[in-house]
Amino acid sequence: MFIFEIRKILKEKSFYFLLALFFLMLLSPVFSRDTLNDQFQAVQLKSVLKQNKENINQLADIPEASTLVKDLKEVNHRLESMLEAIEQGDKEALVKTEYELEMKNLEDTLSGKLYGRPLVEQEKTVKELHFLIENQITQVDYNKTKMPGLNYLHMTVSYGLPYTFFFIFIGLIISGIMTLEKRKYTISFYNVLPVSPLKKMFIKIASGFIYTFLGTLFLFVIVFLIFSAFEGTGSLDYPVGIITNNGEAELITLSVYLLRIFVLFSLWLLFFSCLSFLISLFTGNSAVNMSMLFFLILGAEFSPFKNDFLITSHVNFPNIVVGGSGYTEPIGTTISFPFSAGIILSYCLAILLVSYFVLKRKRWVF
Repeated sequence: MFIFEIRKILKEKSFYFLLALFFLMLLSPVFSRDTLNDQFQAVQLKSVLKQNKENINQLADIPEASTLVKDLKEVNHRLESMLEAIEQGDKEALVKTEYELEMKNLEDTLSGKLYGRPLVEQEKTVKELHFLIENQITQVDYNKTKMPGLNYLHMTVSYGLPYTFFFIFIGLIISGIMTLEKRKYTISFYNVLPVSPLKKMFIKIASGFIYTFLGTLFLFVIVFLIFSAFEGTGSLDYPVGIITNNGEAELITLSVYLLRIFVLFSLWLLFFSCLSFLISLFTGNSAVNMSMLFFLILGAEFSPFKNDFLITSHVNFPNIVVGGSGYTEPIGTTISFPFSAGIILSYCLAILLVSYFVLKRKRWVF
């Protein structure tokens, strides 16, 4: 029965088209305008350096500003060292000088002399740079076309693409799978198959989940191999800054980050498979099915109701893995990777239970 379901799905060419679009979406950051590169960084550093020199000249004759002038001269020295490292292509010297500069900024932030980035974001930056130096890991180029495979995957799911894009494509695929029999007018044949209704339900959900899971996983692997062929695989120990529930900055390795992303993404695939199946019991219209899934995603963005136990509070899975951002409203003191995984899985089990009672009420007619 399971092989029968998979064969039916594999015959649908529209799903291959959607997977092809998903693949192009994963590559789309490469074609976007990229300002985060060494040249852009050098322009920014020169601008700050010029502004600092002007400020030093204006404050030179003011005794009360002597401490500020001293700080500006110290910053300028590090900016000049960074520019020199960029011009020489010395990444080791660049990361060390950048660490010294960011450490200085952190000290000034803590002392109240500098007001800029949120403290937790500054702490994350300092921790990441210190980890790179301590473990002799090469800092990754900010240019999207020059990223190693693992770092490109990190960039794609963390800030390269909105998380809603991922859900739109998987929602289209899963809703198409769950309404396949009703759209093809073969539901009557499906209902009389000599297999128990419960087994049919689980096979239907499992086949939709496995096809979408393996299809998207295959495309992620292809993207990883493409970038690895040109820029290397990257380091699994590369640092990723996160914010704990206590609002403190911590580090996890890139391997841990990608594993957590993989787990939450898989659980969301399972949730969409369960929910889409339940909706398909009431309607065979794939557009209606997809619309209801899409409204759930929109609810996460625009709903005024915020509760840690609502499924909509866990849709932004990349944000949950890193603990939110210092620039935005905190995600809460409860929401974390294990908590979100438990909530999503609980909703999956609840939907399966509801689906069972709906099928029983419909006399096991799909």
